[in-house]
This record gives sequence, C-alpha cells and structure tokens, in this order.
Amino acid sequence: MLAIVSAYDLKYIELEDAIERISKTLETIQKLQKWNGHLYNWYNTETLEPLNPRYVSTVDNGNFIGYLYTVKQFLINVEKNLKLSAPNTSRYIEKINQMIQIIDNIIQNTDFSVLYSPKKRLFSIGFNIEENKLTNSYYDLLASEARQASLVAIAKKDIPSKHWNSLSRTLTSLKKYKGLVSWSGTAFEYLMPNINIEQYEGSLLDEACRFLIMSQMEYAKKLGIPFGISEAAFNLRDLNNNYQYKAFGIPWLGLKRGLEDDMVVSPYSVFLSLNYVPKQGIENLKLLENEGMNSKYGFYESIDYTLSRLKYGKKYETVKTYMAHHQGLSLLSINNLINKNILVKRFMKNPEIEGIKILLQERMPEKAIITKEKKEKIEKLKPKDYENYTEKTYSKINYELNEANTISNGNYTICTKSNGEGFSKYKGILINRFKETADKKQGIIFYIKNVSNKRIWTNIPIDKRQDKLKVSFTPSETKFTRTDGNIETKTKIIACANDPVEIRRLELKNNGNMEETLEITNYFEPVLSKPEQDYAHQAFNNLFITFENLEKDNILVKRKKRGVNDKDIYLAVNLYTEHETVGDFEYEINQEKFLGKRNTLIPELVEDSKPYSKTMGLVTEPCLATKRTIKIKPSETIIIDLILSISNNKEEAISALEKYKNEKIITKAFEVSRAKVEAENIYLGLKGKEVETYQKLLSYLLFHNPLRKLVLERLPKRIYSQSKLWKYGISGDLPILLLEIKDINDIYVVKECLKAYEFFKNKDIKIDLVIINEEPNSYDSYLKYEIEDAIINKQLAYLKNIFGGIFTICKNEIDLEDIDLLKFKASVFLKAESGSLETAITDLEEEYLKTIKNIGIEENEPTVETEKEEELEENMEELKYYNEYGGFSENGLEYKIKIGKDNKLPTAWSMILANPKFGTLVTQNIGGFTWHKNSRLNRLSAWNNEPVLDIPSEIIYLKDKENGKKWSLSNNLNDIQTNSYITYGLGFVNFKNIYNGIYQELNIFVPKEDTVKINILNLKNLHAKKRKLKLLYYIKDVLGEDEIKTNGNIQLVKEANVIFANNLYKDSFKRCIPYITTSENIRSYTGDKKSFIGSQSIKNPIALDLVSLDNSSGLGQNSCIAIELEVELEGYESKEISIVFGEEESKLDAKNTAYKYSKITNCTQELNKEKAFWYELVSRVQVKTPIESINIMLNGWATYQTIVSRLWSRTGYQQSGGAIGFRDQLQDTIGLKYTDINFMKEQILIACRHQFIEGDVEHWWHDDINRGIRTRFSDDLLWLCYLVYEYINFTGDYTILEEEQPYVMGELLPDGVDERYDVYLESKQKENVYTHCIRAIDRSLNFGEHGLPKIGSGDWNDGLNTVGNKQKGESIWLGFFIYNILEKFIPICEKRGDISRVNEYNIKKENLKKALNTAGWDGRWFRRAYMDNRRTFAEA
Repeated sequence: MLAIVSAYDLKYIELEDAIERISKTLETIQKLQKWNGHLYNWYNTETLEPLNPRYVSTVDNGNFIGYLYTVKQFLINVEKNLKLSAPNTSRYIEKINQMIQIIDNIIQNTDFSVLYSPKKRLFSIGFNIEENKLTNSYYDLLASEARQASLVAIAKKDIPSKHWNSLSRTLTSLKKYKGLVSWSGTAFEYLMPNINIEQYEGSLLDEACRFLIMSQMEYAKKLGIPFGISEAAFNLRDLNNNYQYKAFGIPWLGLKRGLEDDMVVSPYSVFLSLNYVPKQGIENLKLLENEGMNSKYGFYESIDYTLSRLKYGKKYETVKTYMAHHQGLSLLSINNLINKNILVKRFMKNPEIEGIKILLQERMPEKAIITKEKKEKIEKLKPKDYENYTEKTYSKINYELNEANTISNGNYTICTKSNGEGFSKYKGILINRFKETADKKQGIIFYIKNVSNKRIWTNIPIDKRQDKLKVSFTPSETKFTRTDGNIETKTKIIACANDPVEIRRLELKNNGNMEETLEITNYFEPVLSKPEQDYAHQAFNNLFITFENLEKDNILVKRKKRGVNDKDIYLAVNLYTEHETVGDFEYEINQEKFLGKRNTLIPELVEDSKPYSKTMGLVTEPCLATKRTIKIKPSETIIIDLILSISNNKEEAISALEKYKNEKIITKAFEVSRAKVEAENIYLGLKGKEVETYQKLLSYLLFHNPLRKLVLERLPKRIYSQSKLWKYGISGDLPILLLEIKDINDIYVVKECLKAYEFFKNKDIKIDLVIINEEPNSYDSYLKYEIEDAIINKQLAYLKNIFGGIFTICKNEIDLEDIDLLKFKASVFLKAESGSLETAITDLEEEYLKTIKNIGIEENEPTVETEKEEELEENMEELKYYNEYGGFSENGLEYKIKIGKDNKLPTAWSMILANPKFGTLVTQNIGGFTWHKNSRLNRLSAWNNEPVLDIPSEIIYLKDKENGKKWSLSNNLNDIQTNSYITYGLGFVNFKNIYNGIYQELNIFVPKEDTVKINILNLKNLHAKKRKLKLLYYIKDVLGEDEIKTNGNIQLVKEANVIFANNLYKDSFKRCIPYITTSENIRSYTGDKKSFIGSQSIKNPIALDLVSLDNSSGLGQNSCIAIELEVELEGYESKEISIVFGEEESKLDAKNTAYKYSKITNCTQELNKEKAFWYELVSRVQVKTPIESINIMLNGWATYQTIVSRLWSRTGYQQSGGAIGFRDQLQDTIGLKYTDINFMKEQILIACRHQFIEGDVEHWWHDDINRGIRTRFSDDLLWLCYLVYEYINFTGDYTILEEEQPYVMGELLPDGVDERYDVYLESKQKENVYTHCIRAIDRSLNFGEHGLPKIGSGDWNDGLNTVGNKQKGESIWLGFFIYNILEKFIPICEKRGDISRVNEYNIKKENLKKALNTAGWDGRWFRRAYMDNRRTFAEA
C-alpha cells in the first residue's frame, strides 16, 4: 500500500486510482485468516487460505502495522484536502473514512504481546502455529529489521517500553568511528526501518546508519565492487529453477559467521541509502547500470560476484529477477528522497508514535561494549576450487565396513551396496524385494552365461568369482566393472532425471579372439508395496502381484490395490537392446520354475539353459526373469538396457518405458542425470568430498551399522523401550542420526549434519536428526540459540518435531535414561567434539576394526579315504496313500517323507509342535521357527514363508575334522544330497540320514508343559575308525516380532553351559529370558552373524573352518545365536546329544529347565510322555467310514492340528498371526467337545473377557500386550451365544451361565471409522456369562429399513467389509443366524425366569422371519445382502 501511496506522491497515478487500489487491498486483507490479528507468512493467492507451515512473523507484522499508520495519515490528509478543495466529494470522503476505520481496527486487533517474551523482554522471531509455540530465537539487537515492530508495539501499549532498553547496543569500530552491530550486517537491518522512522541527527540510530553506509563503501572498495550489500536473491536456483534468497552483510558489522564467503550486491540496498548519500548512491547505481543491471522494469534483483557460484572465467552473474518488496522499498526510498521524507512525516504524525519519539533520540554512549575488534581480513576476489562431482572407486569389497551409494531424482531412489545388493524405491514403494537380514542374494541381478565354455557370472560381485573388479560410486551413477575370462561386464545404474524410470545399462565387451554366444538374464522379485507390508507377510503380499505381457517385449507388473483409498501400482519393464539377438525374447514369472529345487547360487534355468515358460497367470511366488541371447564378436561391445518405469497410471508407466527405448536417448539420460545432480549439489552448497562423506554416513543409516557396537557396549545393559521416545515426538520407526554437542565452537558439526539431512531429504530418504545440547544451565543459552539459528538459516525450521524431522533436546531437560535410550536406538551416534563428519566416521571405523577378533582357520588332517559311502534306504511302498513323496503309517498317526537328490517336495511341508505357551514349526528342511507365548510378537527364531527356498532359521552343521567334509542336517543346504527320511508324528518330528559314514537321527519335540524346544540328536559312527566332528547349532534369532526390528539389539551372555540371550530393545515380553544349552560342553559361541557366516553364505559359513567361534555377545552386530560343540565317536559308537532352546520368565527357571533337559534321559522320558499324551487324547473319539483317508484325518490329524495350530499356536507356514480370534477360536472348539469339553468351556470364558460393556467384542487380540481390534463386524459377538448354547446342550451344565467374567474397556468407534487397533484393558466390572450373552444379542438386534439386521463391516464373510460400513447395509445371512440364536436362547431365558426378554425376543424373531421371507427372498433364492446404497449385493 505504501507503494501505491508513493506512486501517487510521484505522480505516476491519479488520486482516484490510488484510493481504489488501497480499498481493494484492504478488502482482501479483511478476508485473510489471522492469528491474534496478525497475518500469516504465506497465503494461497487463489483461495486466500494460509499455507503450511502456518507461521506468524514478528518483523513482517511489525512493518505491516507501521506502514498502516503511514497509510492512515495519508488518507487523513487526503480527506482534509478533499473537504477544503472539493466540497462535492462526499462519496470519496465516506469511502476514505471507511478505510481509515478498517485500518484502525486492524491496528487495534493486532496483538503484539503474544509474540513477546516478558521474561526475556524480547520479541521472538515469530510464532509456529503447527507447534503452538514461540520460536526459541529472539530479536535482541537494536540494529535490527524488527526495530519498527518494537516501536509500534510500545506505541500501541501491547508491551512495556522497558523492552526498548533490553535491546543490545553492542558497538563495533572502524577508522575511529563507532556503530551498532547487527546479526547479519545487512543494509536491510539498518536502513529498511528508516522508510517510516525518523532519524534524529546525532542520535545512536542515526550514527549507526551512517556507520553502516561508511562500512558498505569501505568493504566494496576493498573488494573492487559497487556497494550495496543486503539480503537478496543470488545466483543459485533450487530444483524448481527458483532463485534462492539469504542475507549478505558486512563481516565486521554482523555477528553471523561466514559473511565474508559471499559477495552479492543488490540495487535496492543502494536506494535505501539515498537519503544519507544521494550523490554517491546515484553514482553507484550508474556503475550497476553499466554492468547491465537496469532493464525494462527497473534494476534487477542483484549481481552475484561470489566466485564459487560462477562459471569459469566469469566475473559476475546477474540475477535477472524482480522481487516485489525490494522494488517497493526502492520506490519508497525515491519518494522520501524527492518529497523530503514524506513517508516518515506521515508515520511520525500519528499521536501514538509521536508519544514515544523520545526513544529515537538516544545519543551514542560514551562508554560502550565494543565487539569484533579483530576484523576479518578482506582480500580481492580470487578463484576457488569448487568440485561438486567426484568418483569413489573400490577394487575389492570390504565386508567389515559399510560401502553403499544412493542415487535419486527426488522420487525414485536406488540404494546399492558395494557388492551390488540393494533396493530401488519410488515414493516409499519398494520396487524389488530386499530385507537386510535375509539369507539370500537380493537386488536386481543380471546372470550372464557364456554358452561355449559354460561359465556363468553375475554383473555384480555377489558371486565373488570375477577375475577383476572395479566398483565406482558417483553422485549420479553406480557402476560395476568386472572381468570374467575374456568378457568385460560393465553395469551403469541411474535414476532418470525427470521421470520415475530406472535404467541399468549392461555393456559387454569381448576381449577374446573368438565370437561368443552369451545368454543374458535379468532377475528380481517385484514387490511394489511398502517394505513393512512385505516384512510382515511376504506370501500374502505376493498374492496382489499380477503380470501382463504387452506388445514389443514389454512386461507389465501390477500390484492390485487392497483398500478403497489405495491405488493400483504399475511397473513396466523391458530388457532392451538394439543389437541383433539370437532366438526369441524369453521371460519367467514363476520363481519356483526359475530357481529350481537345487538351491544353488545359480538359478536352474540359467545353469541348464532351459527355455523359459513365457506364460502369464497368477503365481504364489512371483519373480520377473527376462532373457536375451546375443552373439558378440572379438573386440565388439554390445549394450543391453534394463528399463523400469513405475506409475499409478498404466498408460503413464508404459509411455515412459517407450520413451527410453532408444540407445541415444538413454545415453542422453545418463548425461542429464549427471547435470541435474551437479545442479542439485550446487544448490545444496555441496562439494564432491562432502557428498562422499554423506554417502558414507547414509550407508550406515540405511543398512545395519556395525559401528553401533562401540556405543552399545558402553551403555547400561537394561531394557530400552521404543515407546519412551514418543514423548519427544520421535517415533523410533526411522533411522536416527544422533549428534551430541556441548561446545559452541563445534557448531560447525551441527551445520554439517543439517547439510547431510538436507542431502538425504533431497534423495527421498527419511531420517530423524536428533541434536542433544549438552550446554550447562545458563541464562544466556548461547549454544541453544546457535543451534536454532543454524536450523533457521538452512530454512529447515518447518521440519522441527515432525516425523522424519529435526529434534533439538537439551540434556538438562531430559531424563538421563532417555539419553541412553536415544544412543541405543540411534543408527549413527556422533559427538561434535570428535570433529567433522568425515573425521568422526573415519575414527569410528578405525576403532571398530580394532575390535574384530582374528580367529584362525583350522588345518584339517590329511584326507583319509573312508569306506564306501552308505545310503539310508527305507521301504516307503507299504505306506498308506504313498504319493512318491510320502505316506501314512499303519495306524495313520505318522506321516513319513523321503527326500533326496532326485526327490524334492513340491513345496515346504510343515509340522507344528506346541503346548499352550510354546511352540515350533518344522519343515522337511528342519526350517520353520520357534516362539513363546505369541507366535507373531515373540518369535525366538525367524519366521520365513518362502516355500521355494525354505531357508531354515535353526540349523545343525557338522564337519569331519579329519577329511574336512561339511554338511548340514537341513537337506536343502547341502550340495551333495543323500536320502533323508522325515516322520511327522503327533507331537514330534523325526529326521534320519546317512552322510560321510555318520548315521544321523534327530527327534524334535516340545514338552507338554515346559516352554522349551528339544532336539535329541543321535550320531552313530558306521565305520571302525574314530571320528572327530565339529557341531555347530545356529539360530537366526528374533526375540520379538521380526528380526528387522531386533537385529543388533540382542546380547548373549554365557553362564556355566548355558547361553542366555536378551533383546535389550523392546516394549513387551520384557521379563522373558531366552536361552540355549546342550548335553555336551559348549566349546565356543557367538552372537555375531557376520563373524559366523563371513563373506560366504548360509550354506557354507566361515565358522565351519574357524578354530573356534569368537565368543562375542553380538550386541550391535548382525544378530544370531551360534554354539560350537566337539563330538568324538569311537568306531561304531552312538552318541545322543540334546540341544535345548527355550525361554522362561526368570533366569532361575531358565537355569532349572536348561539343567533338566541337558540330561538325555529326561529328554527321552519327556518325548515318550508327549507321544503318549497325544495318542491318548486323539484316541478318545474314533470315526469309522468307508473311506480310509477320512478316517486317518478325523482320528488324529484334524484334532491335533485344531488344538496345536489353531488354538495354541495360531500360526502356520504361510501365515503367522499369533492373535486370538473371537469368532475363529470359538468355532475351533465346537468339534473338540467330543475330545475334551474343557476346550470349549475355557474358550467361552476367554471370549467373555474380550467383550465390551456395550456388547460388541474384540475381533482379535494379543493377550500378552492387551492390544486388540475393535470393529463393526456384526456376527462376532453372536458366536459367544452360539457356543454357550452348544455347551449347555452337550453337557446339560447350566452353571456356566453363573460364571462371572470381566469386560474390556475402550472408546466407542466414532462415525466413519470401521476399526481401531488399540490397548483395551480389563474392566473392574464383572457379570455372569448369561448377561454377557444377553448384551451380545441385544447389541445385534439392530435392524435396517428392510427389517433385516445391519451388516456393519462384515458378517462372517470378512470380504463384505464395505457392503454396509456406512451403517445402512443389511445382511440376510446374519438374519438367519440371529433367528437361530434367538430360537436357541429363548428357552434359556425362560429357564432363568427372564419372561420380559422372552416376550421381546419372540416378537423380534417373528418380525425377522417375516423380513427374511419378504425382503430377503427374490422369488427363487434368498438374497445375500442389501448394500448402503439400498441395492442388493447381487446387483452390485
């Protein structure tokens, strides 16, 4: 508005135009949302809505109100003049009076006290609406752009006048002159307030402004540039090509560091000085005009002389943009110059301002604090080295430290380790399967086979068999170059700059003398979901992947959306080449067909050169393998490009794919990608070495960080809980970079971390940056302010205290235990006192390497030829229903399986062994997992539902110490596979095998009562010569829900012959103590998976060749539990060994159980008890039908599986939920009433305890953590009534109705919410089972407009969850169920004398019967349901 006034003053516009413009501006201001009268920083110019983050600036609102005072006086003068000179202008006068009133209202309603700290007597820089608090940074200097805000607030009496005296008057000196210092030393801070505020000659402020102008001229003279330095846009653009903006100032005037690093001159700064030095100012503007700064709309924003931002050979760069407020300030300055401070006079004429003008007349103090006596040395501008693109190369892989490269276009990110493994993701969606703890090679991999010599290799060094290797990491590319025989394979990976497209270019060069034929296959497992979904349930996640074969050899992978608000995801893929190919393009989407059953490093189709199926369809284990065959001549180089294009839109994914199917375009894409990254690094102010440091840091944040060991070993060994982070706003779900700082001189490390954080953010990598301020308590809190200023100066304040944001915590304001918790959880913990990030990381790496134990490799005695290898043979033909894999025993209670080299099971066949608290799942490969209390939330070993590979999480390895032969009892891990026989019996699994002249028999079971898994291993020497064996028992431990969450947090401690394991980071099952023991002496152990496997694989871990394990606790390392035993067998001797893996709630109980089962006799006795228990239980009910297979299932297996898998374990190979289902487990007990009625009774009482007082129930829950899900399922609650009737009808026992049980408590679901997973605690209120049932029935009698019961979010068919979730849909099936319940329960009500309820239920039953036979019947069939939109389900 002052620009409008000035335009009028300078005769650019007429009065009428000026009045109209001011009126419209005020009209718009009135429409804007405000906070305590203050305007927000940003608004949407179309909707006028405030933009996030909502923020109120003190200085901007102070200037705004100050300018309104000036506009008000302008309008008052206009009104007076109109009355005198033009009597017939009442319409204008009325409008002007209205505007004056509006201005007065705005001024009065703007409350500056809310931005003021009475304690500090200072203004905060502003108020953060999102955080609902003042920003913890304050304007404490008199020479400040907030000077007008202070003056106006005092004038309005919003704050006391003593605030003015609280502003610092610190001085500096130059050539015997003195002047006030400011924060940034800018012209803006000193001169901008003078647009309105009068400068009394000789006053402190007047002298300060003159001193500023003298300093500007002196500084510019030394640099050889025009003067005029202030905040401005400069020669750096962001990713959207917008110029960046910051403050530039005179180094000796500004307290801010680094002012001497930039040289930017802005013309508006010169205009601000015209009132003081009009002649010199105009001459200076002419210099700028000669530099090409003046154009059509006036002077450009600025001219940038900073050499680090200039192209080679250039002296400056013109910033060709116009900023409205700087143009306005220039116009206002001209107005004041020409019209003799007309704006100042108008402002000062306001009575409120005139009343405090004494504050402006303060004189320069004779005695003052002088600062910055040591001035920065000013030198002429010299060229600087500014390398922003470097290349880091490796010739071998370091398996001890992390080396990785992350490249990204901002949405599509590719993270690759130096061995080639890694993942790609798009906006949080994982492209390829990757789980760091997995025991297989992962990533997007090329297999290359030389047909002539049968040599097979990969494009990356995961196979470790290359002749020569070079790995190169650059900011825009990841490159691998390897030589295998006469073929050089080069891989270059980029994320395209402007599209969500990934390109992996394969360049193959034939350095030989003969033409070669190469078969090239690319392979990966598509995921297209968030990683957490895949970790939780891989097999289920796979079901949503479909494939489509498009034209031009394009393959489309689709993830079908699950929820109403989800979107389909499409990945278009092409293995593209312009080179001539041999044969057709081939592809395979079935992982089992591609990998085969050999479980070797090389997929079967690649190894055998078998044709790919080239079929589309639904598969349960999807992959995508694409193949091309080419011929390559001597010295020829051919190119093959894998192109991946992703989108939520099918056409867009395909279009982007087609765009890049051109070698030249792809080559250009590599160039553009580099150019964009270089521009980004310039924008972020990053040099190449800094990028290398941040990439190194990122490798420790994204992947498991072995350096954590150094931190964790120094922390107290106690349980740390993630939930205790939440009070600080830190979720604990993201990697945490934790920095500890206590010395203000180390603030540069904070700034480095902020730059790193910004670098990560630019690559779409979310982390939490947590800064702990260790500064001792002090009033000044200098370090605190420095940290806040660093965040603000990086323009990152809006990211404070949000998910994936920046958190600052004062050590003296936080519990010391929580400090330890942050250190424990941090992916990377650094101390600022350790120096720069590069130094700190390097020092940590060196310190860590010193801790690695160098365990020697054992030397085997010379190989001695053994007698002829025996093969175990058993007659399988006599088994019932033998199917080439296995069959049932004579009594049907055992299922026997044979597997061998040529006899593999089609998938994983599993068996569950359990008691009510503890269990284990076993497969034919002795795979599976073990749990205690909850098969999902407290897994002791890792659950794996990958049936193609079925990699075990508990493995027994053996090694003959004489001949060096190594093998495992897990058949699929052996290269040489002999016949193995597995028996699945009720309560046990038996495994038999002969290998290397050793008969091996393993019995696995879970005792009836103890929480422990027992392995009884019988080893028999089939030869006369004494044998020395090394035995390793390996566990991929979890001790929680998933190994990805607990990895590195587990500590092993050995006491006597027991290894105790403890997960130190958990919120539940805190008292549980896992352990492992054995009947033999534990010779050594380790908790470090890396030291156990080394750079090898789970099939052949390095531990088999080590002299011993390293006895490491494993804390901070990749977790495992492994023990080493030494076994000697005399000729023909047999030895039984127990290996015990369990968990107890106290160490004493653990020791007692461990001791008990370290005795073989106790193990054998308990195994016999287990077999007898199950034989007796299943024998209680015997069924005879003409079909023997039905008899076998009903007379043992159905009962066993229902109890063990459904009731006790609630798990299976494909799905492991662990939760108790209200409906499901009640239904499970119906058939068990003939075996043991107590199963049903106990489940009824359990169900009652999970009913809400309102009558509805938890759909499922986890007892051990009191968490469950409250839903709108309409049938769950009725199953309680159904089971109670069944129990009474079967037993005649009505006393169950009197059993009193509590409810659970919880908030009702609000409208529009179908379910809520939460903590639901037991209530104090108890009622009998009868009342529980009545509450359930009454709750269900909720009918819709057709007289049918409302379906809610499902009625037994969970798939109907959206049919009636708006509370209008009705269910015919549910109507029949309720009718049946009423029919069964009315007699029970009669027996109890509840006559009123009998009458009510009879009426309801008859009404329901009528509705079912009318609205529920379509003339031929009963309908299924009515939907919320009143249409029948069939019509939908």
